[in-house]
Amino acid sequence: FTTTAGAPMNLAAPHPAGPISVAVRPEKVRLQPGSEGTGLPGAVDVTTFLGATLETVVRLDTGDTVTVHTQNTGEAARRMRQGERVMVTWDPDATLVLGPPR
Repeated sequence: FTTTAGAPMNLAAPHPAGPISVAVRPEKVRLQPGSEGTGLPGAVDVTTFLGATLETVVRLDTGDTVTVHTQNTGEAARRMRQGERVMVTWDPDATLVLGPPR
């Protein structure tokens, strides 16, 4: 399917034709530093230390926000700086199709 911003996304599950709403759990979402590659481009809004987890809120180029939970271990969980450009990605299997938008 294609997002409202025109970004192509793969879905593992069958879905109805036409507009759909999808959900992805925050711990299933990954951030790739930079603005190259596949995914949804955006910029880090805020990163919050929550003990064993880092919560990063990304403002997509579309204006929407995505919350990402990362395990607080090693370089993979480095704290992203506000304004840092990232690509938001996830495995297609992690996408839950909710149905038509309301």
